[in-house]
Amino acid sequence: MHQLSAGMALAAALALSGCGGRKSQVLPEEAVDFSSYRHIGVAAFTDRSGRGQAVAEAIDAVLQQEMCEPVDEKALAQVLAKFKLDRDSGYGIEALLMIRSQSGADALVMGRMTPDWSAASVTMLETDTGTPVMHAVLRPRGRKKNVFATPAEVAQEFARVYAKLR
Repeated sequence: MHQLSAGMALAAALALSGCGGRKSQVLPEEAVDFSSYRHIGVAAFTDRSGRGQAVAEAIDAVLQQEMCEPVDEKALAQVLAKFKLDRDSGYGIEALLMIRSQSGADALVMGRMTPDWSAASVTMLETDTGTPVMHAVLRPRGRKKNVFATPAEVAQEFARVYAKLR
């Protein structure tokens, strides 16, 4: 069974971050039909500044505005609280199947902000198989300091990158 650890996602994201300078980098898995993910849940991002939940909420809002239908947020939060993301073990198939059955999510987005907010590593998993379907490193666009200023900026960059995959 598939299980993606946060450490593996971060390693993939860091490998991507070395490629191509300051632009966001995306590594979609081959032969994925992103338009089939109509209900996407978003887990709180790992963030030392304590704004990880705000990043998740901002990404969820842009997904709902532009391309997805809402999931049961209360049920998603309950399952995520039960199966806390661990740096080494990630979310297992049991947690993902429970997320799917209780919240209606076809996929789960999770991520990590760099300490200085110069980038966000993002992974998207299918909830029925646990298969990672996308890894991305998001970088701010058009900012002099090359850091994200707000969770909304992270969400806008995610939406821009994800829209290209659909």
